[in-house]
Amino acid sequence: MIDKVLQTIRDFELLKPGDRILIGFSAGPDSVALLSVLMELRFPTDICYVDHGLRPVQPEIKLCEEYAKRYGIRCYIERIRIEAKSEDQLRRARYGILNRISQKGGYDCIGIGHNLNDQIETIIINIIRGSTRIRPIPPKREKIIRPLIEVTKDEILRYLKGKKLTYMKDPTNELPVYTRNVIRKEVVPILLKLNPGFYKQLRDNIRIWLNDEGLLDAIIPQSGKGLDIGKIKTYNLPMRRRIIRKWLVENTSTLPNHNTIDRVMSLTSAQSGRMVPVGRRWVIREFDRIRFLTKTEPYKVELTIPGMVQIGRGQIACEVITERPSRFDDDVAYFDLNQLNLPLYVRSWRSGDWIKPFGMVGKKKLKEIWNERRIPYHLRYQIPILTDKSEIIWIAGIRRGRKAPLTEKTKQILKVWHETE
Repeated sequence: MIDKVLQTIRDFELLKPGDRILIGFSAGPDSVALLSVLMELRFPTDICYVDHGLRPVQPEIKLCEEYAKRYGIRCYIERIRIEAKSEDQLRRARYGILNRISQKGGYDCIGIGHNLNDQIETIIINIIRGSTRIRPIPPKREKIIRPLIEVTKDEILRYLKGKKLTYMKDPTNELPVYTRNVIRKEVVPILLKLNPGFYKQLRDNIRIWLNDEGLLDAIIPQSGKGLDIGKIKTYNLPMRRRIIRKWLVENTSTLPNHNTIDRVMSLTSAQSGRMVPVGRRWVIREFDRIRFLTKTEPYKVELTIPGMVQIGRGQIACEVITERPSRFDDDVAYFDLNQLNLPLYVRSWRSGDWIKPFGMVGKKKLKEIWNERRIPYHLRYQIPILTDKSEIIWIAGIRRGRKAPLTEKTKQILKVWHETE
């Protein structure tokens, strides 16, 4: 078994020499085997037991302390202190504790004892539930590593027996009320009876599956920049669907069906600005990209003179001056105060907004200005709009209106400027 685990570590680059590992230790067979293997491979390892607060755990804690003493390692004992109800809440709380201790203790990795049986059970559960997110448990995700993920439960138990290592049994693993237990006790034995090579074939297929996922991960951006339409179109139709499906899964809790994928894919041939709904969110085409829309909440705030209003990560400020400006730039605008219809307001963009641009005749819709400057849709709501009582007089940092220009008769000059962090 040692050789198989070492091969998994190498193939999936789980560890490098000198890495310090914190094991999520339950005192069960998987975590005991993981500890023994890592100690045999001479990786610096400590353990952390998390008490879920659901039942007495003194025997488990005692065994944890015995193993820590046996190997001369550190043993953390932690307890979940929130009232977690569901299995998912407990899991999140447990991983939260492990991450906190890992960060505080300077550990490079968090070792979890998931094995090949866990992998199979998880895939079958997702199929039964009709989940569209049927994918293997990854051997590595960020700091989490699973060195036993290609080892069966039987192999682990034989290893423990050969090493004469003690472990605790979780009585809830025998209860037929849990779907996972039914799959373990009834479904998997039938699959093995039908195909004795089931484990090996599934392990090989999972490797291919993970390689495919790695390819998609390399294509799909992680930074929120959205999908590059030109890049998507270089792939054939089935690959495009897979890219879009995975991107949707990674960016929203909504599991996309075929209709949702088709709607998003239609944006690759749509005009810029076209949007489609995905769950409670929207996906938009912005020029040569597809991205999730993050729309700023509408706002309208009065700007006193002198005064300042905070808008998002920036501010709009104003004051009255008497000296004429010697230079002009995009983030500052000057107006003849007496020609304005006060009060002034700073607000967000509204669909249908227009401005009478300085130096031009007539009106121009802000949407045309956005398109000319190729301003992404999600940023349009973040650009402050300055108005007086009757019309837009300045698009901050972009365009001044022609109302209230400075002339020889101007006595009071209103200076307005936009600052960003």
